[in-house]
Parts: sequence; C-alpha cells; structure tokens
Amino acid sequence: KQLSLDYSYSGNNLNISASLFAKDTQVNNLQSDLVGLELFVQGKIINKLRGQISYSLINGTSQNTEGIEFPNAFDLDYFIRGNLEWRVSPTWTANATFSFRQGNYYQPFTSAEFEEGLNVFRPEFSPLSEQERLPDYGLVDVSINKMIPISEKFNIIIFATVNNVLNRENIREYT
Repeated sequence: KQLSLDYSYSGNNLNISASLFAKDTQVNNLQSDLVGLELFVQGKIINKLRGQISYSLINGTSQNTEGIEFPNAFDLDYFIRGNLEWRVSPTWTANATFSFRQGNYYQPFTSAEFEEGLNVFRPEFSPLSEQERLPDYGLVDVSINKMIPISEKFNIIIFATVNNVLNRENIREYT
C-alpha cells in the first residue's frame, strides 16, 4: 500500500515540487513502514548558472515475526542531493554534484562464542532494536565537459570527472 500527496510549481526558470508519502510493505515476513517528505527545487541562479537541490526525510521502521520493531535502511533524518551547472560557453560545461545523508544502521558486534563442533567462533551482535549508525556520508564530485560538433546530427563529448573531491572517507559498513 502506498499513499502520496504531491505539489508542483513551474514558473520563470524555477521548478518546485513537494511530496508527503506513506508506504506499507510485507516482504519475507518482515513488515516495513515508511513515512516521509521530499522537497525539490531547480532553477536558474544567474545567467549561465543553474542548480537543483532535493531534501528527503524518511521515517522507516520494520517489524520481524517476533514483533521486534527496529529502524530500517530507509530511516533518514536527512538526505540532501544537488548539483550546480555552469555553462561556460555553448560547448563547455562545468558541473558539481553533491550528496549528504546520515550513515547506515548496523548491528554492533558484542561478543563471540566458540563452537566446538565447527572449530570456529560465532559472532554475536546487538539486537536489531539497538542498532547504531555509521558516520554520516558526504560526497562532492566535479566534472567538465566539452562538446565537439562533427556534423548536424553527430557530436563528440570529451569530459573529465574528479570524484570525492573532498577526499572524505565514507563508510558503508563495518566488516
């Protein structure tokens, strides 16, 4: 089941949209609920500079067959994405994109128990209801593009991209 209430506006070099939503799913005996808000703004900033930014807030919870409720992977207080595009000339474009969000949830390691029969240690983790977050995630990439017209219907695009220009360590999971 899904429910959404949307709003959009388009006007002089400006587009705005907003959405409130709720979603209820059942997959592999796991009940998941999402409730959230998304905002999006896109427009011309100055003559050759355009930009867009989006913000999402999602309250995501899941419940397993034992009735234990815990935050799911979509539970985020903020997820911000955007880009700036500067059209230097009709054939040159510079672009910066960014993405910032809370870190993923994980179950901290609590102890290990030795399994005699298998001759291995069995790890034990905190309960799902006591998950912790990894550090926040942030990424900024920049690129430059050059379009070379070959004919009326054929162009070649040459580009260079630098990913993670802030050289930030983004941890997706602990191993």
